[in-house]
Amino acid sequence: MRGGELSVWPVAPNVNLQERIGTVVLERGRSTIGGIDMQISSTNTESHTKLIVGQLDRRPGAVFDLIRDEQRTSIQIDGSYSVIPHGPVLENPLPTVTGMLPAWLIAGYSFSTYAPDGSVTTVPQTYADFATATADDIARPGTIGNNLTDDETVHAISGGGPIPLDGHTLTVGSGGISSAEIGGGTLQPGQYAGGELIFIGGNTISADIIDNGGPTSVIFTRGRSSISGNNTYSGTTYVVGTYGDLLQVNSPNALPTNADLQISGPAQLWLNDIPGAGTYRLGDVYVRDGGWFTAACCDPNSTDAVIANSIHLESGRLSVPLSGDFTVEKTTEGTVNMNYGSPKFRG
Repeated sequence: MRGGELSVWPVAPNVNLQERIGTVVLERGRSTIGGIDMQISSTNTESHTKLIVGQLDRRPGAVFDLIRDEQRTSIQIDGSYSVIPHGPVLENPLPTVTGMLPAWLIAGYSFSTYAPDGSVTTVPQTYADFATATADDIARPGTIGNNLTDDETVHAISGGGPIPLDGHTLTVGSGGISSAEIGGGTLQPGQYAGGELIFIGGNTISADIIDNGGPTSVIFTRGRSSISGNNTYSGTTYVVGTYGDLLQVNSPNALPTNADLQISGPAQLWLNDIPGAGTYRLGDVYVRDGGWFTAACCDPNSTDAVIANSIHLESGRLSVPLSGDFTVEKTTEGTVNMNYGSPKFRG
């Protein structure tokens, strides 16, 4: 899957349906997989579905999303019936750590676990206070008093107030961070994260994102986030999702020098309007599935521009000023719009 949805829908009132599929490969983007139950109020009837997935394989940067329509668990269609989405049953279960599945299996703006029937569902909405959280906890910061007094590890972060690191390092064991504001220190993934930090919802990250024993990659999805730290992580930056999912980059240092970038969509990466921002020096850039790589900054006649090792285009929009001598390659079906002057580009 490269985004999109795979769902089993009821075929008739009072008819339950079960389907099994083999291996599902999450290649890239944010994909939804599951079943749909139906409740018909006029006849007081229900229909239930069950989707069994034999094997769930995931490529780096891909995201599984349990919630198909914002974060609602019940969607009323026309006043007479509603549909209730739910997750699949995994025949070959993925491991949980402290009750939570890997952070790339998200549930809207939250994380996921297993329901009693074995299907994937949202984690219980019970969080540890950030001030007392341990490495086993999904932590929620209070409105104040979240300053670090030493390096700290939590399993995941979900919402809450700002987290001033005060020069310390915050390690997120699973890599999962939802709707957080973190700054004033360094941020890194922990032992269960597979070298990834996964940001869901609206995040404001001014902390410096770093490697931790190996390359760190970052994934932004399902919301509007911004980064502005002096980031040195050496993995890939992924921006995945659909319309309205956006990563705002507030300084060239926020995208590490020579780091790769993948945008699949139609999510958007946006270089913010900062006069004199300077040059963004990137590695290999991929724009796919309707993704947008755009800029509100960078006078094309100034030294503010994007220099990359290469840019690979499939479908979407490339609207940034380019500079230097490198290859821009268009492949596959689909349209790419390019509408930003680049008089200093020689490739």
